[in-house]
Amino acid sequence: IRKVGADVARLANDLDKLQKKLAASSDSASRAESLVSQQASKLAALEKQVASLKTAAAQTPAPAPAPAANKSLTGAEWEQQLVQLNIKVERQASEIRTIYRMLEAQ
Repeated sequence: IRKVGADVARLANDLDKLQKKLAASSDSASRAESLVSQQASKLAALEKQVASLKTAAAQTPAPAPAPAANKSLTGAEWEQQLVQLNIKVERQASEIRTIYRMLEAQ
């Protein structure tokens, strides 16, 4: 009877340990599922951002053709081209900063 009692006590102790491990594993699984959900949301947001950027890029008018080599530009034409290039560079820099901030937030 003592041997059976000791076995029962050992098995009860083992069962208690297994239940604690199961509870810890369940908590870990819940946290992992939550993280997966968060990452999926972030990924969806990034995919929307990329799609938006692609759409914006497709709608951006093609650059003006380069002037012929034999035609000299006037000061106003140079200034206009510089302004257009500056606008494009600023837009791209802004898009890059936005994507960088989104990636950094992850």
